Amino acid sequence: MEKVSYQENESVLFIRAAGHITAGICPALKTRVSTRIEQMPEIRGIVVDLSACTYMDSTFMGLLVNFNKNLMKRAGKRIVVYHANEDCSGLLRTLGIDKLVDLSRERVPFPADMQSIDLGDEMSASLLLKAHEELMDISEHNRKRFAALCDILKKQTERENE
Repeated sequence: MEKVSYQENESVLFIRAAGHITAGICPALKTRVSTRIEQMPEIRGIVVDLSACTYMDSTFMGLLVNFNKNLMKRAGKRIVVYHANEDCSGLLRTLGIDKLVDLSRERVPFPADMQSIDLGDEMSASLLLKAHEELMDISEHNRKRFAALCDILKKQTERENE
């Protein structure tokens, strides 16, 4: 079962992922975080706790890359990913995300009143495409890995926009 919770404290966004995190949670999470990044006051950081995460799919990891890119643009800081287990660390390394974000084993106090991100926003081809384009921008290896999927998603996005 996947569960993502979110809270802001002193202009820092806290995200906690638990279980098997897949694309289904991404639309609601992207909306929440992207909306907040655009608002004032500017955020000072994004902290992601993966201590209870057992798996992350490529869409979720592409979303993390997108958050990192936006935080770098706005605050000049990288997101910090805490307590990624061996499997999740391996996934981040495989796609080169470990070179973009700060990985840490330090204990970070998270707000007690984390809000659950509910499934519900409809998944779109454009969100999937954007997440995978973020991953493709990291390396040639990723470009080759996700090229066919992105071609399919581009066609689907075009149909959705007709």
